[in-house]
Amino acid sequence: MQKKLAQLALLSWFACCGGGSDSVAGNGTWSALYGGAAGGEEMEGLWRTSDGGFLVSGSTDSYRDEAGDAWLLKITAKGAIVWQKSYGGAGNEYIIDVKETPDGGIIAAGWTASFGAGGHDFWLLRLDGAGNIEWEKTYGGAGTEQAWSVDLTRDGGFIVAGGTTSFGAGATDCWLLKLDAGGNIEWQKSYGGAADDGGGGDYNELVVRVLEDLDGNYVVATETFSFGAGDSDIWLFKVDGAGDIIWQKSYGGFDSDSLWSFQEASTGGYIVPGVSVSFSPDGSGDLWVLRLDKNGDILWQRLYGVPGYWDEAISMGATSDGGSLIGGYTEEGNADWDLFLLRLDAAGNAVWQRRYEYRWDWPNAMVELPDGGFFVVGVAWPNDQGLPEDLWVLKLAADGTIGPSCNLVQNIDLVRVETNVQPATTHASVKNTNVVPQASAAIVRNSPAVPRYLCVGPVTAPAPGEPVLTLLFLLLPWILLARMKSRGPFASLRIKKVGNSLSGH
Repeated sequence: MQKKLAQLALLSWFACCGGGSDSVAGNGTWSALYGGAAGGEEMEGLWRTSDGGFLVSGSTDSYRDEAGDAWLLKITAKGAIVWQKSYGGAGNEYIIDVKETPDGGIIAAGWTASFGAGGHDFWLLRLDGAGNIEWEKTYGGAGTEQAWSVDLTRDGGFIVAGGTTSFGAGATDCWLLKLDAGGNIEWQKSYGGAADDGGGGDYNELVVRVLEDLDGNYVVATETFSFGAGDSDIWLFKVDGAGDIIWQKSYGGFDSDSLWSFQEASTGGYIVPGVSVSFSPDGSGDLWVLRLDKNGDILWQRLYGVPGYWDEAISMGATSDGGSLIGGYTEEGNADWDLFLLRLDAAGNAVWQRRYEYRWDWPNAMVELPDGGFFVVGVAWPNDQGLPEDLWVLKLAADGTIGPSCNLVQNIDLVRVETNVQPATTHASVKNTNVVPQASAAIVRNSPAVPRYLCVGPVTAPAPGEPVLTLLFLLLPWILLARMKSRGPFASLRIKKVGNSLSGH
C-alpha cells in the first residue's frame, strides 16, 4: 500500500507541475526554449498582460514560410503556451513591438515585405485577446520602412516610430505616425539630417523607439550620424501632441555611440542604455548607461564592461524602485556571445550582475514582475552546431537566479567607469509626409511549438488566483502516507476508501 501511494504521489506531481502542457515549472523560476526544428526564431517584443500572462513577438521561418513570418505567442507565467500564431504573406514579416490595449486586445507593430508600397513598410495589426486580426494596415513609400516601437496614447490612439528611407532629409530618418484607435493617420512626420538618423548601422536595422511620457508628450530615442561629436551619437528628442519638437539632444564622443532601447523611469525622466566606443578605456566598446531628467539633461552616466570585450546593451526594463534591469551581451571575438543582465538601483549602482550561458545568446526584452522577479525573452543560437536560433525565455527570481541546480546562471564582473559627456543641442529637419495607409491580408496560421525546459527552479506556492485544489491534489498522497504510518485502528480502512475514491471505483 505504501508503494502504491508513493506512485500516486509521483503521478500527482507530474499532473500538477510536470510533464503536461501546463508546465514543468510550477509557479517558480525556469528557463525554456521555444521554436521549430526546421528554421529559426528571433523574438523582440514582450508585454505582461492583465491576466498575468505574457505576449512575445518576433519572427519565425520554421512554420511553412521560409521567407519568415511574424510570430506571436501568449505564454503563462508557468511557461505553457496559451496560443501561438504566425502572420504573413509571400515575403518576410516581423512583429517587433506589442502592447495590450485597455479592452484586452493587442496592438502589434513591425514591418512587411509582402504588402504595401515599397521594399518593407510599417505594419500595424490590431488583434483581439486570442490573436485574431481585427484590422491590419501598412504605411510606407517606395523605399524601406521599419516600425520598431508602438505605444498607447492617452487619447485612445497609438504613436508609432521607426526608420524610413522613403522620406526625410537624408539617407535614413526617424518617422513618427500618430494614429487613432482605428489605425487612421492623424499626423505623420520625419526627423533627421543629411546622413543616417533612424538606425541602420551594421545590421541595417532602423531602430527608433518611442514612448508617451508621464507628461503626455512623446519621447524618441535612436542614433544619429548627422549630429553630435563623433561617428555616431545617441540621439533623443521630445515632441508634443502635434509632433512639434520640444527639445532635441545628442550624447556621445569622438567615436561610435549607439543604442537599441530606452524607457521612462518609474520616478520620471529616462534611462538610456547603449554602447560606447568613445569612452571605453581600452576602445573595445562598453555598456553605457545615461540617466536623464525629463528635459534630457544628464543626472548620472557610467560605463560597465569586461575589459577587452565588446559589451553592448540592447534591452532594458524599468523597475518599481526607480532603477532598471539592463540586458546585453559580451562578444568574445568570433567564439561566443554571452547574455548578461545588470540590475541597477535608482542611483546607477550595481545591485547584481549575472551571465546566462547556453550557446550564442542575447536578450531582447524584459519586464519586472509583481514579486520583484523578472521575465526575460531573447535568442539562443547554437551557432557552434550549425543550428538556427530559438526563442529563449527566462523567468528569474529578484536576484537574477533560477535555482541552485541551474548551471546556466553564472556570475560576471563588469568594471564600472565614470564618464562626463555633455549633451549637445541638435537641429533636425522636420518634414510632413503624406502616406495613405493600405489594407493588408495576412495569412494566419496556428503553430505547434512546445516549451523545452533547460532549468527549473524551486516550486513556490500558487500565485494569487490559482486554484488551491492544485496544491491539495499535490499534497494529498503524502498526507495519506503519513497517516498510514500512524497505524490508527481504522487506518487501513480509511486508506482503502480514499484509494478507491481516487481511482474511481
